[in-house]
Amino acid sequence: MLMKHHAVYIAGKMTGLPDKGRGLFTKAEEVMSAFGWRILNPAMLPDGLAAEKYMPICMAMIDACDVLMLLPGWTNSPGAKLEAQYATYQGIPVHEVESLVPFRASPMIRRSTEAETEDE
Repeated sequence: MLMKHHAVYIAGKMTGLPDKGRGLFTKAEEVMSAFGWRILNPAMLPDGLAAEKYMPICMAMIDACDVLMLLPGWTNSPGAKLEAQYATYQGIPVHEVESLVPFRASPMIRRSTEAETEDE
């Protein structure tokens, strides 16, 4: 069970989505922050790096977290799959964010999720 002050890394599809899916990442961060969790959000990284430069940064962020949460559509992202595998290898619990009742129940999250998964 996650406790307050746990660090949570958000993983999900970014490549190919409008604004790299930042809307969904931001909404997920807002919902999870309400639990008192500390959120490590890769969507906050700056644009402009070569794609292969982001993964080492993300792996370091995962190393600093207590749990990894997967956003809807993550199975369509090679990067998110790699992040989930890495977290599992490191012994970090991995969960789908949809298992959080407040996340599923949020109309803003549902609308954003539906819009972003339609583009896949």
